[in-house]
Amino acid sequence: EQGAAPGGALGLVHRAAAGLHVPANVCLLILLMLSWLLISFLNFWHGVETKRMTVRCQVDLEQAVLENLLRKDDRFFSRHSPAEALNRLGTDVLRLVQHRATVTQIGWYGSLIATNLAFFVAADWRLAVVAALGVAGGAAWARAKAARVKQTAAQVHRYDDQVNVLA
Repeated sequence: EQGAAPGGALGLVHRAAAGLHVPANVCLLILLMLSWLLISFLNFWHGVETKRMTVRCQVDLEQAVLENLLRKDDRFFSRHSPAEALNRLGTDVLRLVQHRATVTQIGWYGSLIATNLAFFVAADWRLAVVAALGVAGGAAWARAKAARVKQTAAQVHRYDDQVNVLA
């Protein structure tokens, strides 16, 4: 039938536009702008929370290390220089902060992917299948490329730990 509104999410926009006596293109533009505003707010919030988490992580780790150092006897301090302890502390804090940031990013991107897939399912299930295949393919490719980097980073960390123990 000519002039029938499409189905799915686009059909919902067309029906809402008809009920409000506003062109469908204007409704789509308004929805797009609102989604951009929402994404901007969420990106800002994500940045603030990541920084807050980083500072909290550093404070917690430094507090735990300080409490541990205060329980050490004098022999520990005669074997290890203050510079060595500070270097190790800085390295450990950096590792922990990077790990927590990575875990947070995984959650962030996972929710973004889930939201996009939900939108695609609402619009047309075939879009969702194509998007899911794209995500799976991209994840497999990234995992394969990252495996070598991860292995090299593990070797560097082991070497760094050995150097700190031998010093």
